[in-house]
Amino acid sequence: MKKLSVAQYRKILPILEGHTRTTTFAHAVCDQMIDGEVFANEKLTAGLIRTANGIYYLFGDTDDQNYNEYLFA
Repeated sequence: MKKLSVAQYRKILPILEGHTRTTTFAHAVCDQMIDGEVFANEKLTAGLIRTANGIYYLFGDTDDQNYNEYLFA
């Protein structure tokens, strides 16, 4: 899992938009409306969004074994 640059945040928007239950703060971080960070796997198919005040959102492909092992290690 790698930390994305701010310029890369928009690359994960299609994943977030594909799920009707994506939280508002996840979009707000990607749109740089609130402070936070985005981490994702190499393929940008799964990741983690963290706000500056410590709220987290997991997104994407739940079958990515490498990502799951890294996340829960």
